[in-house]
Amino acid sequence: MVTKELINAKEYLREEVKTHYYVLWEQFELCVDETETATTEEIVTVMYEKSVNSSLVPMYSRIIEKSSSIEDTLVQLKKECKGIFKETVLV
Repeated sequence: MVTKELINAKEYLREEVKTHYYVLWEQFELCVDETETATTEEIVTVMYEKSVNSSLVPMYSRIIEKSSSIEDTLVQLKKECKGIFKETVLV
């Protein structure tokens, strides 16, 4: 059985994205079973909130590869999700 536990989270690009959009970085600890050594996984997700009373809906998600960084992933996000930003993003 695989368990996935959130161990860290942070919001990025708050001032750059349009209202109701959120760019979240999350770090998870993954365990295959109780005897295995845990590994970590980092994911960047773009969430959208239709209104103040609605749930957040994930609309884009990317796993950060071990050979990559959060900065590299945010550059890629800016290329692939241009419509969520307040101003035109030049990358």
